[in-house]
Amino acid sequence: GNGVRQLRDGDPGTYWQSDGQQPHVVHISFRELTPITHVAILLQHDVDDSYTPHIMSVRAGTHAGDIAEVAALTLDSPKGWVVVPLTAEAVAAVRP
Repeated sequence: GNGVRQLRDGDPGTYWQSDGQQPHVVHISFRELTPITHVAILLQHDVDDSYTPHIMSVRAGTHAGDIAEVAALTLDSPKGWVVVPLTAEAVAAVRP
């Protein structure tokens, strides 16, 4: 399968693939409070076709109880790196 190892290996020829129910979720946790300025995902609609996401939501928080959406976008046949900047205002809204 294509799991976490392929998601993190740095090789654009490999990828993470979920065969589970939608929505598909990638959950990333850090051991300590870590500022994030952007999220980037490599998408190749011409290769992945129906597996390419059409809607992307980025959520952040300091624990499971305060997760909030900080960015959302609709994608139309993306090709290449999609970079989602996280504004200071959006991130500040989820800080304690």
